[in-house]
Amino acid sequence: MLMRAWVTLLVLLVSVGPVWAASAKQDVLKLALETPLTDLPKLPVDGPITPPPEPAEAAELLRQGREAAELTNGSIDVAAALTYFRKAASKGSFEATAEYAYLLRTGGAPPEQKANSITITRYLAAHGHQGAAAAMGMLGFMGRLGPEDGATASKYWFNIARRAGNADAIKTNNNVLTSLRSRGDLPPGVGDGDRVETAFAFTGITTTADGAAAVEKTMSTLFKSGWTQVGVSSLTAQDKTFARHLLADDKGREIAVFFDTTGWR
Repeated sequence: MLMRAWVTLLVLLVSVGPVWAASAKQDVLKLALETPLTDLPKLPVDGPITPPPEPAEAAELLRQGREAAELTNGSIDVAAALTYFRKAASKGSFEATAEYAYLLRTGGAPPEQKANSITITRYLAAHGHQGAAAAMGMLGFMGRLGPEDGATASKYWFNIARRAGNADAIKTNNNVLTSLRSRGDLPPGVGDGDRVETAFAFTGITTTADGAAAVEKTMSTLFKSGWTQVGVSSLTAQDKTFARHLLADDKGREIAVFFDTTGWR
C-alpha cells in the first residue's frame, strides 16, 4: 500500500507537458484552425503544466508584433501587428498565435474571425499555454463560449491556467478563496487545492468526521453544478497524508482537488 502511494505521488509531482513537441516548429495558427475539437490533446489532471517552448527564430517577429500592437497616438497598428504575429506563428510561436487571437477578438474583426479567435485560443490552451487557458476561463465566465465548451469550461480552464503558472489567475483565485473564507462560505484554512503542494488545509480540524464535513462544504461551494465526483484516493508525502478528489464534467474534462488530511483521527 505504501509503495502504491509513493508511486502515485511520483506521478503527481512530475511535471507532464502536453503533446506539442512534434509540432513545435510547425505553423501553430494553421494547426489551431484545422485541428478538430475531438483531436485536441488531453492535459494532465495532476501537477504543474509545462507550457509550450518558444522557438528562438520567432522571437524578433514576436517583438515587432508587440511593438506594433502598442498604443501610439491613440491607436495601434492592428494590420502590422497581425502580420508580424502571423509570421511568428508560422515559425511555431504559441505566444504570437495567442497575441494574434487576442487582436482578432478585441480589434474589431468580423464575427467569423472573432469565432476563429476562440478556436485558436482553445487550441493553445489545450496545449498548456497559460495565457490562452486564462483567456478561455474568462470567456467562459463571461458566457462567451458556445455549447461545444459548455457551462463548466470556465472552472476547468482557470484550473489549467493556474497550474501552468498564470499569475493573474492564481492571484484572482486566491482573492476569491480569501473572500469566501471571510464570509464563512468556506471553512477556515489555507491552500487552493489545485495541487498536492497547495492542498486545502483546514484550521482546527482533528477528526475525520469534521474533516469530511469541511471537504463537503468546500466542494459544494466551489463546484456547485456540472461536476460529478468520480473518484477519491489517498496518498502520503513528506510525512503528510492527502485526499485527492477527482471530478469530471459532461465534456470529459477532469479536475483534481487535494485536501491535507494529516492528523485526522
